[in-house]
Amino acid sequence: MRFEYHNSLVFDAAHQDDLLTYLRFKLLLLAPQAALAGELAEALAHAAEVLACLGRVVLEKNDVAFRCRRPLRR
Repeated sequence: MRFEYHNSLVFDAAHQDDLLTYLRFKLLLLAPQAALAGELAEALAHAAEVLACLGRVVLEKNDVAFRCRRPLRR
């Protein structure tokens, strides 16, 4: 059985630090080599520029959970 959870995170210009903290955490999990190559600082600076330009950034954070009650085969 599949359960979908649709949600998003909204960051406005007043919460730039929260956005950068979230992105730093996620990017280190998704691309740890980026921190070593110095790309992390570049990506965070770009995110700050986008937020300043747009005034608001929305990150879709949709998740799916699966539940299995019994094996389908033996």
